[in-house]
Amino acid sequence: VADRFYQLPLGLVGVAIGVALLPTLSRAISIDDKVEAQRTTDQAIVFAMALTLPAAAALLAVPHYLIDGLFQRGEFTAYDAQETAKALFHYGWGTPAFVLARVLSPVFFARADTKAPMRFAIISMVVNIVLGVALFQIIGFEGIAAATAFASWLNVAQMVWTLRKRGDWTPSPAARGKLVRILLASTAMGLALFTAQLYRAP
Repeated sequence: VADRFYQLPLGLVGVAIGVALLPTLSRAISIDDKVEAQRTTDQAIVFAMALTLPAAAALLAVPHYLIDGLFQRGEFTAYDAQETAKALFHYGWGTPAFVLARVLSPVFFARADTKAPMRFAIISMVVNIVLGVALFQIIGFEGIAAATAFASWLNVAQMVWTLRKRGDWTPSPAARGKLVRILLASTAMGLALFTAQLYRAP
């Protein structure tokens, strides 16, 4: 149940932007237009995070509220809602990474590099399995969700580091400024949601 929440921004935002980014970026690279390639990539990342970070903030701030309101009924009990919310919380901080991985992959594909994303994905998958097994022994099923989120951020970190090392893409100052403002606004929204849910009726 919990994974349905992060799949919504992943499908509507990550996949959609990734598909739209590839042909535009490929054209810019084919004519060696570095300015357009930078602008297009910056726009894709900023737009993706503008739609994803607020969603992630909500998943982090009110996971039980969402599960309770949408799924708790019949055989899906209050206990089930509380336990599912634990996994949803970890998927919440992983959601931006899930989306970023989908947006950054076309940046490699546009440069005819399919090996690097595959290599990063394999490394992340191995880390996910090992960490998931280890955390499951410590905190139970929610450790699997936490391992998935961590592995996704590892995947994104490898992509960003490689693109920067190659000189293919680094966020421009303007893009970084927009991302910071989006993060601050999303954090404020998350704090407001968390505070409001403390006073909701039982």
